[in-house]
Amino acid sequence: MSAGSVCVGVSAGAVLTDERGHILLVKPGYKAGWNLPGGHVDEGETPYAACVREVREELGITPDISPEPLVTAWVAPPDGPPRLNFVFDGGQLSGRQREAVRLPADELTDWRFFPPEADDPALIPPRIRALLAAVRTSRHTGRPVYREAVL
Repeated sequence: MSAGSVCVGVSAGAVLTDERGHILLVKPGYKAGWNLPGGHVDEGETPYAACVREVREELGITPDISPEPLVTAWVAPPDGPPRLNFVFDGGQLSGRQREAVRLPADELTDWRFFPPEADDPALIPPRIRALLAAVRTSRHTGRPVYREAVL
């Protein structure tokens, strides 16, 4: 890397909803707040492949995730390096899929559906709130959204 360059992490996650349009978030055991199911893109892996893998690993299910991202966002949090986030649409989970959710005990402690406009900073970190706002915009316009957020 050249002087002044920044190493950016890449992550991918999925928006999964219930019949009310509420969005499934997971509670990591290793940090505060709730998050979209997903995670880091491994070397040599595409963001879409990482999303499918991470959802399967974190929830124990393989929903039909669209390969077209709803949101691409460059986010610079105050407590770490910037991240390039890809958010894909996993659609509405059926009752059977919700019953089949199994969390990895060593990584996640809980999951639940939140209204899309949820913005309680005690529950949902600023980075995730920014992604959820972009998801709302994408769904409202029917077009993918790109955002840059310095938090």
